[in-house]
Amino acid sequence: MNFSEHDFIAPDEILAEVVMNTGEKRLETVSKGFIYSQMNKCLEELSYHTFFDVQSKVFTFPSSQILDIPARVFNVREIYGYSGDSCTTSNSTNIYWKRNFYINGNGAVARSKTDNWNDPFYGGSGIDKRYRAFVPRDVYTDAVGRAASQLYYYGYEKGQLHFSNECKKFSNLLIKFNGIWSVDPSKPSIPRYFRQVVTDWCSERVLRAKKAEDINKWRLLWSDYAGALDRNGFNGSWYQAESIVKRMGTKEREDLNEYLSRLNY
Repeated sequence: MNFSEHDFIAPDEILAEVVMNTGEKRLETVSKGFIYSQMNKCLEELSYHTFFDVQSKVFTFPSSQILDIPARVFNVREIYGYSGDSCTTSNSTNIYWKRNFYINGNGAVARSKTDNWNDPFYGGSGIDKRYRAFVPRDVYTDAVGRAASQLYYYGYEKGQLHFSNECKKFSNLLIKFNGIWSVDPSKPSIPRYFRQVVTDWCSERVLRAKKAEDINKWRLLWSDYAGALDRNGFNGSWYQAESIVKRMGTKEREDLNEYLSRLNY
């Protein structure tokens, strides 16, 4: 493991720097909660732009075959089904995404199904259409000879994952998501390489609030921090933070993700 608590900084360190940058030592214009919320907003945006946080979660397979996507994650990366406890994943099977598939009442809806033989364009998906001339209509196999009962897939609908009937053989699901990172004020929880961008983001947002009250007094200082952040350019701390994540090696990034997923030091 390449990461420890020394590679993270406490939100209060950012807070102390922000109040000095913005003249808010007494927190008269904004509250401490406002600055913490801006730390979260900055890290949320970085999560969406850099995918630096990857989370693995284990779920019991739902009897309804429908699983609500948990809070603070997005972008399903991988799904595996397996039986047994969370330590017995050697029998795991990849579950594939199926286009236009979702559970509807007591059945499933999809443009291509194993039993829609009368559709002139989407025949029964249990048979690979390239081999239709060589495979009897009543033999449900795919291109590699696998029976339709062994085809595992899911669809996405309104924040839910819908799983095919065949997936009911699994007792558990292991799903990898991209996560939306947030700070914990009680412990070091901000990656050190995000220190400058979080500081610039929070300083700019505090000065934006102060500028709304007295534009002539705070406009120039606000402009300085907006330029230091340079959200849409290539010279500010935002671009530097994105570049750091992109330069990280795969092993280093995986170690960081494992460490971030615990935060129980």
